[in-house]
Amino acid sequence: MIIEKLLLQNFRRFKEKKFNFSNGFNIVIGKNGSGKTTILEAIYLLSTGKSFVTSAVQNCVNVSEDYFFVEGVFNNVSRLDQSQNTLSILFSKDKKVVHLNKRKVKAFSLIIGKFPVIVTDYALVELVKDGPSKRRDFINHVLTFTDEDYYKNILKYYSFLERRNEYLKDGKFTMDLLLFLSHELYDYGIKIMEKREKIINDFNERIRDIFYIIFDKKSELSIVYRPSKLEKLLDPDSITEEIRRKRTLYGIHLDEIEIFDGQINLREFASLGEAYSIGFILKLVESELIDRYKSTTPILLLDDFFSHLDEVKREKILNYIKNNEVILTSVSTNDVSKSILNSANVIILEDVLNENN
Repeated sequence: MIIEKLLLQNFRRFKEKKFNFSNGFNIVIGKNGSGKTTILEAIYLLSTGKSFVTSAVQNCVNVSEDYFFVEGVFNNVSRLDQSQNTLSILFSKDKKVVHLNKRKVKAFSLIIGKFPVIVTDYALVELVKDGPSKRRDFINHVLTFTDEDYYKNILKYYSFLERRNEYLKDGKFTMDLLLFLSHELYDYGIKIMEKREKIINDFNERIRDIFYIIFDKKSELSIVYRPSKLEKLLDPDSITEEIRRKRTLYGIHLDEIEIFDGQINLREFASLGEAYSIGFILKLVESELIDRYKSTTPILLLDDFFSHLDEVKREKILNYIKNNEVILTSVSTNDVSKSILNSANVIILEDVLNENN
């Protein structure tokens, strides 16, 4: 997958700006605050409908405007598809309009997964060190881009979960209704659990090999999956406890996912540097699995890439991902090797406020 062009209007600090990208390495150079991360954020938004910077997309609207417009031209260069697509999002306080090839899309869920991207930034530390919700989100992201049914199942599951929790909270339900929702959660939960188990097994088949390639040392890395006890959703005693506590106490939204090195739980014992490195390895495996299942290499968005790894590790990673389209940010070209720099598309950002005045 390649993004060829990007148009931003009223998107954060950019009043109007166009960017052209090439296959291979694209390096965005600029001072802090010049909009480097914003470019990656816009591409991620086109891919997922979400921002990796904020949970509220309305925060992306330029402070002096009431809407933003983002448009990207994607070339699909997979082994199965050579098409070109133009995707745009118009967002304002009262509407969100999405067009694919100039045709209005009823819901973003209809195109989710078609333009796979992977983003890395210092939040990779959180993937290893934070609670299991971060790792559930990560697995959800991988499966969204590798399994067409998964996203539909997860939307259905959370829709029924929201309804069930609302009824439990306000107490306005019949037991038949509660049991119906319990069965729906159980049925969708089983499908989701099976897909999570499979993709985590895929990760565990590759994570140690890629770690050795990049860091030149062996590890006993593994992802440990402990699914919530779905059968409790149908157990009368458990339902009685849920009624008392006014929330759903079991289900895949509470699955435990941890990362271990042998017997060591890295959430508790990894240093920040180790956590970042392992998080990066997980992203590289994710890229490989998307390529395996969808026959297309995802776009890699590497924010502030040169700040967190030493030169040797950086060179090995860049060599490993040379077949992807890569868009990475840096404050200068000093850390970029000449072999990469000479063949890369370099985008230099001037001070955005000065440009717009």
